[in-house]
Amino acid sequence: MMERDKWSNLNGHWEYAITESAQPRPTEFDGTILVPFAVKSQLSGVEKRLGKDKALWYRRDFKIPSQWKNQNIILHFGAVDWQADVWVNNIKVGTHKGGFTPFFFDITAAVNTNGKNTIVVRVLDPTDKGFQSRGKQVTKPKGIWYTPVSGIWQTVWLEPVGNIHIKNIRNLPDIDRNTLTVDIEKSCTDPSIIGEVIESEFAAQLADSTLVLRIVDITDNGELADRYEVTWSSLLVNRHDDGQESVNDLTQFAFANARTNPEKFKAGLKAEIEKFLAE
Repeated sequence: MMERDKWSNLNGHWEYAITESAQPRPTEFDGTILVPFAVKSQLSGVEKRLGKDKALWYRRDFKIPSQWKNQNIILHFGAVDWQADVWVNNIKVGTHKGGFTPFFFDITAAVNTNGKNTIVVRVLDPTDKGFQSRGKQVTKPKGIWYTPVSGIWQTVWLEPVGNIHIKNIRNLPDIDRNTLTVDIEKSCTDPSIIGEVIESEFAAQLADSTLVLRIVDITDNGELADRYEVTWSSLLVNRHDDGQESVNDLTQFAFANARTNPEKFKAGLKAEIEKFLAE
């Protein structure tokens, strides 16, 4: 996960309805649900179970801030259990299956930057009546088993990005070789500039050495177009005036957290590198 300066939180009260799974989108909704709490939870304000033959529908309106015009708009979901189908202004923007992982859709082509927009989400969750990963969730919880967490159960938010932007970051530490590889996947919506390197949504003034930053170009159909490699110098070792060497703070941070706490590692890596470069 990455954090950008500009974003808009969509948590709060959404309209909801529970229908038969084969039924089309409802025209009337049952009430309001507090996102991001599972529909069965007390905090959601609903406290209803979904089940394998039912669909949970969400709807809410939003507006694009005026300063976001001429930028691409990304819609993020922290997690939805289990299958989520998403429409913006009656245009289907995507489907995601998996109840524990974040996902996002580029909704630029579907949004209206000058007025109201409407998000609709349909959720299906068979819990223990299906074959999907579900942890300890069961329809009849007892003992060590617990209640289903069907629905949107993590934050929903919007953010603006440019034509060239970071789509994903993958970090690969190799303790045996004392190296850390950071793969940055670049998404480009303008075919005329595919192949250009991101200059610095991540860092700048890069030189040779041991921490490798790979910027990956992805074409519109998702295929690898090209890969660029740039590296930072002296990130693994501090070299002192007396000739002695010591492992620096960035390296200790990276290898302490990359395996034991990957989310903390991803969240803190950019700040650690910027602090190192400023020294």
